[in-house]
Amino acid sequence: RNGNSKPERSHTSMSMTEAPTFPPPPLCVVPLKETVCSGFGYSTDCYEAYKADSPFGKGIILGHAIVFVCLIVIGFANLFFYYNGAREIWGQSMVLTSSFYAILTSSFALCRSVWMLSRLLFIGAAMHNFFEWCIVIQLSFNTVRKQRKYVVLGTAFILVIISLVSLVPDLKAVTLLEQSCGVMLDLGLPLMFLRKWIYENRQLYRLPALAHSIHFVFTILPLIFANFFVGEISWVTTFGLEFLIYVSTPITHILYLIWSVEFDNKKRIQQDGDMAKRRVSRDEANTLENADVLQRPERYLFISFFLGLIPLVVIPNYILSPCPSDKFCKQNPTVFRTTSVNVYDGFGRAFQDRIAHYKLIENGTSARGNKKYELTKSISNPTQYNIFEEWASEKDYEAWVEGGLPSQVFRKDGPMGDIINGSMQAAGYRKPAPSSCHDEVHVGFFVDVKSSCRQVWSVITNFENDCSWIQDCLYVSTDPQNPKIRNLTMVDGEVLVQKLLYVKHDEFGYQLLPGSPALPGYKGVVTRTRSKVPGMGCGVGFKYQLHKGNFWEEQVESMYTTQQRSTIPYIRHLFANPGSWVDPKFEVEIVNGYIRHEALSGAHSSLANAARLNAPSNISKVQIAVEDRLKALAHEWFRIVEDPKRDAEPAREILAQNFSLLMSGTNIKTFEGFEAWLRGPADLVRASTHIIDSFNFESTSNKTHRVTMVLSWNGILRSNGEQWISQTEHIWNVVDHEDDNFARIKLEVQILVPFSPLDSCLLPA
Repeated sequence: RNGNSKPERSHTSMSMTEAPTFPPPPLCVVPLKETVCSGFGYSTDCYEAYKADSPFGKGIILGHAIVFVCLIVIGFANLFFYYNGAREIWGQSMVLTSSFYAILTSSFALCRSVWMLSRLLFIGAAMHNFFEWCIVIQLSFNTVRKQRKYVVLGTAFILVIISLVSLVPDLKAVTLLEQSCGVMLDLGLPLMFLRKWIYENRQLYRLPALAHSIHFVFTILPLIFANFFVGEISWVTTFGLEFLIYVSTPITHILYLIWSVEFDNKKRIQQDGDMAKRRVSRDEANTLENADVLQRPERYLFISFFLGLIPLVVIPNYILSPCPSDKFCKQNPTVFRTTSVNVYDGFGRAFQDRIAHYKLIENGTSARGNKKYELTKSISNPTQYNIFEEWASEKDYEAWVEGGLPSQVFRKDGPMGDIINGSMQAAGYRKPAPSSCHDEVHVGFFVDVKSSCRQVWSVITNFENDCSWIQDCLYVSTDPQNPKIRNLTMVDGEVLVQKLLYVKHDEFGYQLLPGSPALPGYKGVVTRTRSKVPGMGCGVGFKYQLHKGNFWEEQVESMYTTQQRSTIPYIRHLFANPGSWVDPKFEVEIVNGYIRHEALSGAHSSLANAARLNAPSNISKVQIAVEDRLKALAHEWFRIVEDPKRDAEPAREILAQNFSLLMSGTNIKTFEGFEAWLRGPADLVRASTHIIDSFNFESTSNKTHRVTMVLSWNGILRSNGEQWISQTEHIWNVVDHEDDNFARIKLEVQILVPFSPLDSCLLPA
């Protein structure tokens, strides 16, 4: 974070000794991150209250558990005093109050440990505050009758808070609501008690003043400040604040335990005396001396409410301010590496012994900057070993490699070279920055379509005239002043404004301009790549970059739902026809195309011959496996015309008597003419290949068939190495004789897409 600081460490890899005393500057408030917390079979939305994966994580969980047990013990200890006393609810009301106050606070510790800052925690906090209300009521009203009345009102107020906590959808608003009400009591009580004890010298308030002052300063404020620094791992903000909470909470409730017994004893004496003096019932008897009664507690609560906003609102927003977005988003320097080694079968122990001989694992683990250096053995492949490494930085890893031990073990050691089978496979990794570091949310989908990439791209990039790829778009009109701006009129009459950002070979970038404050813009990218799915022509990717904090971020899930239900089927339907388009092939596919045809011809011939051998004797063989015979013929023809040897002789076997080949405007009727064509016009390309886009046939008699094929052609010119493409339609009249190896053809070729250089068909980058 600055030039002299240590490299930033991840929570899981940082040890307690490496944790700084204070968070690195700037000291700021870490934004709360909403997540899902689960425990005991219950899951709920929550904010993180601490980092469980930090070096202090296990200690924090243990601290919560200890506080939970301590408060349960204190609560039931108070109940023990109640059981051995008068066992009257209003006669020992402060003992009962402090008992349940401790027990409810223990549940608060459990909720914070498991469900963190969640609605469940805030409901527990509201019930915790209820018993603080009960303490105020017993000190503010001098008869049991009035106390009952105001306990009912206090219960109603807490039920309202619990209802709001449960029903308000915004977790941030719920957090502020409960904390502001809670801090009003947690600050108001010590203000009241300290005034009575110090200013009015009422010793009855000495213990509660100490207890609640400790509670506010060392429990409530650390709880608030701990929320500011979630994610900032340091001894002060992580260990220090949590330690204060764990120590102060039991002390507070022990003091209340002692005081509640003392209070109820004094109250009972006061009531007995007043009952005898004034001849009134216990409900009407005074519970306190008039000087001990809290006067106008609402004044203190009103003041404490606004004072409580200082730690809740003023400090995090105006004094510390939120952390800059890049504070936790810098590149994590930690480097992860895996190295896979295969050994010869049965040599695993020998490999392990050579590793042990050099003490590679021990030296790696103790090397400067190393966090992990482990040797593992594959479960599924017993001859494969993997070395997993984790280094604080690339520099530390390079220093380890330059030290020479890995090279000495795996390259220079002769016995190791005889044990390892093949070369070692190594790979390096880094952790990506979390999504919260980015200003945009990325949404998108990828779909394979039957149309070729050239056909898809001709539609997508036709910015001036075509919006058919945008679902529900009726028509498009381009801005006459700026051809990179167009208006899209949708079926509902709405007009969207789209701006062209760039067009590259396989990427199309655009921006939907903001239409109104309620409909902000976003950026979109369309990509294309050759589909790897059999029967599909092109893979099309649609990506959207939505700015955080506006309308679109709230629509992410609905966008994905719409994509699955509507957009993807629409795109598949739009590009469902292969059409008259050609996908460019790689050079290796073109050069080896005739080999592929040779294999396919042989495969179809084998299928046809096998079918004819097994056919019933009463069926003519020429009626068996007709399609395989015709496909074998087709692939054999393409093998002959693509073979770089330009040998016309094999064609004698497949050309019909009195054949006619209408190709490139030339009608070839003799074998010599075909041979001249093969060595002349056909030889202008160094290599070529045909892809059958569609194959159909119709039997005109038992021995004759009419075949129609649409073919994509790729070729490499001999003169300059340019790649050319075309699409043609072949119409063949085929005669199939039972004793021939192949059926024989007459053919006619029509050019569907003119022969043209590949580059001339591509859009400029």
